[in-house]
Amino acid sequence: MEAYRLEEASALRELCLSRLGLSRSQVWASDIDCLHFHLRSGNAIFAGARLDRLRDCYQGRVSLRPEELAALAVRLGYHCNGTWRRTFRTVVLPAELLEQVREGPCLVLRCAHRSYRCGGGAVWSPALALGVRATPAESRYTRTLPARSAGE
Repeated sequence: MEAYRLEEASALRELCLSRLGLSRSQVWASDIDCLHFHLRSGNAIFAGARLDRLRDCYQGRVSLRPEELAALAVRLGYHCNGTWRRTFRTVVLPAELLEQVREGPCLVLRCAHRSYRCGGGAVWSPALALGVRATPAESRYTRTLPARSAGE
C-alpha cells in the first residue's frame, strides 16, 4: 500500500468549485466526501478522504504508482447560499491538473494551478497547467505568452 497526500485542501476545493462553475461567493461551506483514483488501465480505486486539519491536507493509503494515475474524481459536498440542503457533485480532475511529487514513501498531489486573490475570488490560471510560470499580476484576462524567437 502506497501512502498518498493531497495538499492544500482549500485549493483543491476551490479548483473543484471552479470546475462546477461556482465561485466562493456562491458557496458558504464545502467539503470533500470521497476520492476515486482512475488508473490508466481503466480501473478505479476508492479512497475515503481523511482530512488532517492541522496540515490542511487529505491523506490515506492506496495501492497506486504515480505513472498509473489518469484522473482523480472528487466527490464534493457543498451548501450554496440560500439552501439548507447539502448538494453532492463529482468532479473529475485529469492528472495534468495535479502536480505529483514523491516525498519519501509518500506520493504528494497538489493542484497544478495557483490562485491569486483578485477582488472577491480566486483566479484560475490555465497557463500553469501547461507548465508556463505565472506572475502575481496575471488575471483571467491576461496570460503569460512564450517569448518569440528572432526568426518568427
